[in-house]
Amino acid sequence: MNLQNRRAIVTGAAQGIGFAMARRLHAEGARVALLDINDEKVRASAAQLAGCVDLAGARMIFSLAPKIVKMLPGDTPREERIQVPVQQDVLERLLTMPEFRKAYEEDGMTREQFITFGSTNRTTDQFINDGWNPLAAYRY
Repeated sequence: MNLQNRRAIVTGAAQGIGFAMARRLHAEGARVALLDINDEKVRASAAQLAGCVDLAGARMIFSLAPKIVKMLPGDTPREERIQVPVQQDVLERLLTMPEFRKAYEEDGMTREQFITFGSTNRTTDQFINDGWNPLAAYRY
């Protein structure tokens, strides 16, 4: 399988099956992001795979459009978490990034600036092209 120029996010990637999957995807040429709630272990695992990115220390939440949710099997676990606050240590790490701080802080930019903000456009593009479109094409 050739996964050159493809992206993959692997959850539970610090060890076991998750790390084995990350290692295999990496070997096939994918750009792999490792995600795990165990900060130390996932960083150590990512270090074993040259060029991998570790997204450590927080659970990942993926927002899906209602039309995509309707396509999922009825027994797919779902949990609404919009009201759950981001963990303080995660927020503190994010606030070290100038682009995040600019978008996060109330007076960081105007609404007009936010619409054309590079991170906003990249995030929207990634949600559509790497998230929703592949899910829309998937046959259950």
